[in-house]
Amino acid sequence: MLGVMTTTLSSSRSPKRKASGSALVARMETVKIVDTTLRDGEQSSDVSFSLGQKLSIAEALAESGVTEIELGAPAMGREEVKEINAMSALLSLRTRRPRLSCWCRATQADVAEARRCRVDIVHISFPASAALMRAFRFDEDSMLREARALIARAKASFEQVSVGAMDASRADPASLRRLAEVACSAGAFRFRLADTVGCLTPLATFRSVEALREDFVDLDLDYHAHDDLGMATGNTITAVEAGATSVNVTVNGLGERAGNACLQEVVAALELRLGRSTGMDLHALRRLCALVASASGRSVPVNQPIIGAHAFLHTSGIHAAGSARDASAFCAIRPSDVAMASELGSTANILGKHSGRSMVRVAMGAAGVVLTDAELHALTDVIRERSRAMNRRLSTAEAQILLDHIRDEGPSGGARWMTLASEVSRGSEVAPCG
Repeated sequence: MLGVMTTTLSSSRSPKRKASGSALVARMETVKIVDTTLRDGEQSSDVSFSLGQKLSIAEALAESGVTEIELGAPAMGREEVKEINAMSALLSLRTRRPRLSCWCRATQADVAEARRCRVDIVHISFPASAALMRAFRFDEDSMLREARALIARAKASFEQVSVGAMDASRADPASLRRLAEVACSAGAFRFRLADTVGCLTPLATFRSVEALREDFVDLDLDYHAHDDLGMATGNTITAVEAGATSVNVTVNGLGERAGNACLQEVVAALELRLGRSTGMDLHALRRLCALVASASGRSVPVNQPIIGAHAFLHTSGIHAAGSARDASAFCAIRPSDVAMASELGSTANILGKHSGRSMVRVAMGAAGVVLTDAELHALTDVIRERSRAMNRRLSTAEAQILLDHIRDEGPSGGARWMTLASEVSRGSEVAPCG
C-alpha cells in the first residue's frame, strides 16, 4: 500500500542543514500567493471561462496584489496559448504586475508548447508517487533523468523554472527528496509539494514540509492543496507555519473535484491571524470573489468565510449581547478588515427565535426606534414566537410592524400579538426575508 508522507525523511539522507540563519529569514518573509484560478480553477467540472472573463479575472487578480498568476496549460492547444498571451499582453500594460506562469506535464512536447507563451515562469510537474509513476510509465531513475533534461531545456527559454512533485503526499519521502535535489542542482528556483488527491491532514502536512525545509534551507518551497477531505485551507496555512514560502490558491476554492485551497480564506488567515504579509489588498477580495462567482456560475454561499453575506451575522442572543458591548467579543476578524463593515456592521444581526433582548434593542435602535422595557420584553417574545411559527427570520421592518401593533394594543394584548405574523406574511406591507 502506498504510504502517506507523514514522517520525516530517512536517516540515511545526507546531513541536515539546520533551519536557522537564512532559513529563519525565509520563514519570516512575505508569503507568495500563486493563484491558479485560471488553470486549476477552470478544471472544475462545470466551469469554462471565456476569453473576456479570463481577461477580467486576470486584471482583478493583479489589482488585488497576488504574487503570481498561473495563466493556463499550453498543451491544451492553440486557443489556450492565444488566451495566455492575450492575458499577458493586458497585464504587461500595468506599472506593477504579478509574475506570470504556465503549467506543463513532464514532457518535451509540453515544454515546447510553453515556449510559445509570453510568461516569466514555466512550471513542470513530475509524478512523485509510485502510483503516478506507474500511470505515466516512469520508474524513479527514468523520471529523475527526464527531470534533469527538461529543467535544463526549459532554463534556456524561460527566466525561471519551477518544479512540481505531483502526488507528493503519497510519495516515498526519500524519493521525494531525490527529486528536490535534482530540481535544485538543475537550476529550478522553486519546488512544489502537491497534495494532489487531498489526503493529507494538517499534522502530516507540517511534518512533510518541515522535513524538506530542514534539508533545503534556501529553496522556495511551494505548497499546493486539494480539498477532498475539507482540509485544503488548513493544510495550506500549516504548510506556511512549517516553512513553505509560497502557496497555491484559487478564488472561491474552485478546482478539480472538491476544489483547491480558497484564496480569500488563506490570505485572510495569513494576514489577520498569523501576521504574515502576502502583499494583497484584503479590501479587494469581495469584488474579486464576486467576479469569479459570476464567471464560474457558482454563487458564493451566504456562510462562506470572509466574503459570505452572513459571515459576520449573529443569531444567538449571547453573541449579539456581547458584540453590542465589544465588537471583537465573538469575531476572530473584524468585518472592516475585509471591507464588509458598510453592510454588515455590529448591528446587522438576525432577528429570530434565538434573539435575546439585547439583540432586539440593538437592531431596533439601529433603525432609530427607542423601546421601553415593557415594549422590549413584549417585542422579543413576539419575534421569537413568530420566527418559530414561520420557520424564518424577521427583518427589522417586520419587527417594526409588530411593535406598532404592540403599541396600539397595550401591554395586556399578548394574545393578539401572537397572531400578527400571519398578517405580516399575507400582506404586502413588507416583503418576507430571504
